[in-house]
Amino acid sequence: ALEPHWTEIVTCVDRAATYTDWGREETLKALQAKAELGMRNVELKEEAKPAAEARTPNSELRIEVLPHGVEPECRDLGLDRDGWLSLRNELFAKQFTGFDAARDVVLLTVCAHNKRKGLAQTLWTGRLLKEARAFGGGRFRLLLHVARKNPHDGSALEVQARQMGLVPGEDWQHTDDDRVWVGGNPKLAPAELNRFYHAADALVSTSLGEGWGLPLTDALAAGCPVFAPDHSAV
Repeated sequence: ALEPHWTEIVTCVDRAATYTDWGREETLKALQAKAELGMRNVELKEEAKPAAEARTPNSELRIEVLPHGVEPECRDLGLDRDGWLSLRNELFAKQFTGFDAARDVVLLTVCAHNKRKGLAQTLWTGRLLKEARAFGGGRFRLLLHVARKNPHDGSALEVQARQMGLVPGEDWQHTDDDRVWVGGNPKLAPAELNRFYHAADALVSTSLGEGWGLPLTDALAAGCPVFAPDHSAV
């Protein structure tokens, strides 16, 4: 059942935009509910047109489905094992002392620096894995690609990590691209971030809630496994 206020809002606008086919269907349902109440004369039979847009012929309302979900640059690079190992060495050997591209497991986190992203839980994940060993005797490494909002966020992360017994350069590290640490914007270009998705063994999110969760879908588009909580848009 549609909430009454949703029906009112949808039928008071001339143009509706949604990220999903589900949103388009709900908009049409709201229009139908309004039409049944005799408050707006609309017909819901859609004209033949591209999938990205639907129009109700007897009204001025146009419904657009906007593209979303994955950066175009985030895609499978088709690396063989040698190419994958080479990329890991390029990106991670400078981040972690004694990095073993073939045996170590790199868990990547990509997010902004705020409480909702649950970075304390991310670091605690690294703490739980500190004494563990990956298959073959490798180490677990936690790499954070975090956009901070103020100059103190980076120091706060380092303090939290130290309190949990995590050693920078051994158990965890943040990406060394300075652009990440300037107001959160600009950030790594999607094509470069795609290389990190390919080189990492998995993306880890401990977010407390997401409206969409773009890094997760970007990582999946690149073929990177994702570990994330089962809630909200995630």
